[in-house]
Amino acid sequence: MRKLWDFWKNKKYGKKSMTGWFLLTNALLCGVIGAALWGVVSLVALKGISWLIIFAGYAIVFPGFLGGVLFAMNAETTMDELEIK
Repeated sequence: MRKLWDFWKNKKYGKKSMTGWFLLTNALLCGVIGAALWGVVSLVALKGISWLIIFAGYAIVFPGFLGGVLFAMNAETTMDELEIK
């Protein structure tokens, strides 16, 4: 997540735009990882497309979006502290 955050931070966008792009790309990246995990699991079990939606959906929402929000809140706090000093 740190590398993705640094990538968007170096683009010189405003705080809202940078955070929005970070959350979008983080959620999509986690969704792709969840879909890949389903691809491996589906070789043995859980072969239905509904399982793909479940694997990708949970990966998008929990580690992708919510984890990204928590990370961005912490990173923005440290950015604000650096700007004040």
